Amino acid sequence: MAIRINCSIQNTLSLLNPSLFSLHSRISHLKLKPQLRFSQNPSRGVAFFCTCATNNNNDQPFVLTTPLYYVNAPPHMGSAYTTIAADAIARFQRLLGKKVIFITGTDEHGEKIATAAMAQGSNPHDHCNLISQAYRTLWKDLDISYDKFIRTTDSKHEAIVKEFYLRVLANGDIYRADYEGLYCVNCEEYKDEKELLDNNKCPVHLKPCVSRKEDNYFFALSKYQKSLEETLNKNPNFVQPSYRLNEVQSWIKSGLRDFSISRASVDWGIPIPNDKTQTIYVWFDALLGYISALSDDQEQPGLQGAVSSGWPAALHLIGKDILRFHAVYWPAMLMSAGLSLPNMVFGHGFLTKDGMKMGKSLGNTLEPNDLVQKFGTDAVRYFFLREVEFGNDGDYSEERFINIVNAHLANTIGNLLNRTLGLLKKNCQSTLVVDSTTAAEGNELKDNVEKLVDKARIHYENLSLSSACETVMEIGNAGNLYMDEHAPWSLFKQGGTASEAAAKDLVIILETVRIIAIALFPVTPSLSWRMYEQLGYSRDQFDATTWRDTEWGGLKGGQVMAQPKPIFAKIENQTEVEDKVSAVGRNVKGEGILRRAEASFDRKSILIPFSVNKEEVEESSKAEEHRDGVAIQQPWAFPPSAIFQPSAGFSAIWAKENLCIYVGDDKVIHFTRRGQEVGTGTALDLLLISSGPARSREICPTCTTTQDENGVFSSCLNCFLAGGVLYRFEYAVSPALFLAKARGGTCTLAIADHDDIVVHRANYLLENGFGCYNIFKNNCEDFAIYCKTGLLVLDQGTIGQSGQAVSIIGGPLAAVLSTPLRFVTTNIYGMAATAVGVYCASRYAADIGMRRDVVTVQVEDLTRRLATGLLQVVEPQISVDLPHQSSQILAR
Repeated sequence: MAIRINCSIQNTLSLLNPSLFSLHSRISHLKLKPQLRFSQNPSRGVAFFCTCATNNNNDQPFVLTTPLYYVNAPPHMGSAYTTIAADAIARFQRLLGKKVIFITGTDEHGEKIATAAMAQGSNPHDHCNLISQAYRTLWKDLDISYDKFIRTTDSKHEAIVKEFYLRVLANGDIYRADYEGLYCVNCEEYKDEKELLDNNKCPVHLKPCVSRKEDNYFFALSKYQKSLEETLNKNPNFVQPSYRLNEVQSWIKSGLRDFSISRASVDWGIPIPNDKTQTIYVWFDALLGYISALSDDQEQPGLQGAVSSGWPAALHLIGKDILRFHAVYWPAMLMSAGLSLPNMVFGHGFLTKDGMKMGKSLGNTLEPNDLVQKFGTDAVRYFFLREVEFGNDGDYSEERFINIVNAHLANTIGNLLNRTLGLLKKNCQSTLVVDSTTAAEGNELKDNVEKLVDKARIHYENLSLSSACETVMEIGNAGNLYMDEHAPWSLFKQGGTASEAAAKDLVIILETVRIIAIALFPVTPSLSWRMYEQLGYSRDQFDATTWRDTEWGGLKGGQVMAQPKPIFAKIENQTEVEDKVSAVGRNVKGEGILRRAEASFDRKSILIPFSVNKEEVEESSKAEEHRDGVAIQQPWAFPPSAIFQPSAGFSAIWAKENLCIYVGDDKVIHFTRRGQEVGTGTALDLLLISSGPARSREICPTCTTTQDENGVFSSCLNCFLAGGVLYRFEYAVSPALFLAKARGGTCTLAIADHDDIVVHRANYLLENGFGCYNIFKNNCEDFAIYCKTGLLVLDQGTIGQSGQAVSIIGGPLAAVLSTPLRFVTTNIYGMAATAVGVYCASRYAADIGMRRDVVTVQVEDLTRRLATGLLQVVEPQISVDLPHQSSQILAR
């Protein structure tokens, strides 16, 4: 690498006395020829700059920027992540009442753009228009609320870049020299040999750098080394997180080199004002977009006018790969031009997928458009801001994405709002009985919510977006715990003062939800609006909210809530199911249920409305803890018969070991041995574990007669219970609770579907049957779990969904597997502990919520030809119709 310097007397004089080199007079009259060489002795020049990074003017807007995204290719998830985070910060600052100018845009000059356009058979101008519009479209889909969208091909931007260049030139910080070195086309910069990999490969793009020799203009970066060091020492918050600051300080201490700010071989760019044979280097050009975006769309935009409209920026939000340009080059350029530095440069980490770096060669790229179309805007925004600790690298996996979003948005928040509004509609005609302030007098939940709101605000202010999300979820968890502990459904049944207390409890919970809607608004704006709408507010009222509205007391007595409906859709992972069903449609000949199943699987079917899991079935004052479930003794009080009420189609419940689905009108639907009701007083009661207590032989007019041969029955609660005790079967329990329940058949890790879907499945199977009853593979618990989740086990050779069946097998299996320990130890406690561990592991692995061999099947696709109610995986026959052997899903 070599630099050849040729000096001119005229340029030397300008460096000795910059004041003589007037920006408005001297430059306009200076006739620079292409061969004019500028001196490389910038230390003799005088630099005028301002390092002030704060502004005490209360009218100063909060200017926030993302990078100007390079349009060589369509937007990717990395760009989307930066912009989502910036949007959350901008929305929070607006909630605080600040005037926000949120700037984003596209960087459209450079050699790589021209090359990309040529590869697409287009010209640079049309290519830039296409990709820039793709960014605008994606930002709209992601609810990005930017204020300014700047394109570096805009005429106002070009004018400001040229004016800035001339100002730096007038300060003596630009000179001309020959440069020879290794150039990375993708980075569009010369590389130092010591930072390259073997064979001179770029460490970022892993492609060999090419040797180039050019006659370029240079910016005297080395002149500002001491000034940059002092700035970082005095203002350590200038670069965040702190470990990024350490990187920048290390670069500066190693010695700064002047860098080329022009290209002689690139036509697609802004021409050098004093030399039309060269164009301005893309980074010197693009960084100024942060200032040019502030200028009004006027005929003659100027640098000073743009600066006075909001500069300096409060925050540059960038990826860590472009930290050097923003934390070293950009501050030095601003110092040279005499402009203030931004308040902060924040460099966040990279995204990986399933623990691996993303790349087209690996076939694991993550397309933001696909994610939005598949899961929705709120889900995408929430996952990346909640799951990725802002500043660090983060990983995406679809399984974790679905689990996080379902647990937090569908369950914690959506479930809380839906079940509360349902109780309010049923018992209070959807009207609040009292102000939320009055209802919460002396209430601990109110105090807890207020503390958590303050905590969330601090996290937002510190750019700890993940922690802010976590804190808001703590508010949701507190609301759910309050609901469970106070059990308003039970208090309403008692009437009197208990009913009044229950009505106040609902007001308190709904006020908690209202506060959650505002506190989560920066992250999930659309979801927050749906929550606010459910609380009876108009769009104008929602748009007028500020952070002050997180103070307790927003809901007023007499305020009417909207009709309850799910505000977020539970996401079901159907990728593998769709692939398998499609394979069946191609390979299985003849007419079969899976051909119809294939047609039923589409992208829309992935989203299923999610409502209450922990149903309000304990509406009896006599409810008590009993064994592994909640005992409900007669007289019980169940919700009204309307199946669209939150409690219709509630969790499968079990009397002794027989499970059912409650469908309203004091009726249940359950699955038994074909033609024989379990618990009829026959010898079956002595042989089958799923038997129940004896019941009367008197014919009940409301129950299905035993002559029906499909094994699915409709019974009244009296006949189903038959003198026994009723328990609640729980869904979506935590792993800890699941393992804590020693016996199987009382709960599952799987998440239940919406109530109307559950009731529909049960009623459909009442008419069409659920196949042949099998105590181990297709019993009453399998039936109830299918109705609640729509899940079926693929492999005919394994145990079904039933936790009871797993318990029967798991106990002896645990004893057998723990037996070899007698050769290691005679300690009976150690052997017992091992047996228990094996037993718990077998139950956990076999639970329907954990198994991999399950598929979701529409109930209409289940016919009597599914003899056992299961799907089977079998090896294919050798056939000329099959290009290769693969497992097929067949219906028995």
